[in-house]
Amino acid sequence: MSEQNKIDEIKAVLAAATEIRTSPWNIGTPSPNGCINIGSRGVMVAQCLEPSPADLIAKAPEYITYLLQEIEREDEALKWYASHWNHEVQLEDAGLTSMQLDNGKRAREAL
Repeated sequence: MSEQNKIDEIKAVLAAATEIRTSPWNIGTPSPNGCINIGSRGVMVAQCLEPSPADLIAKAPEYITYLLQEIEREDEALKWYASHWNHEVQLEDAGLTSMQLDNGKRAREAL
């Protein structure tokens, strides 16, 4: 599976999960068996024995959304640098290429 196919798969699964999730996942109080319940509006989605994994699971949709947005932002910068038009001298640019005028600004912003 290509990297882009995997990213598309993650987006699709996240979108499907977001459609059925009407409110953020919450970390509940430990149940009688000692497990920490994670869910939304009375629907349990997971149980953990420790608070750290419970926090990660509860915040996973938010974290995944953020990471996907970062990937898209960096991809846009890479596409700009990859475009052959940005390596060509344009008449209005006084003999400089768009790449020279940019001087790495897009790359720094993407990082």
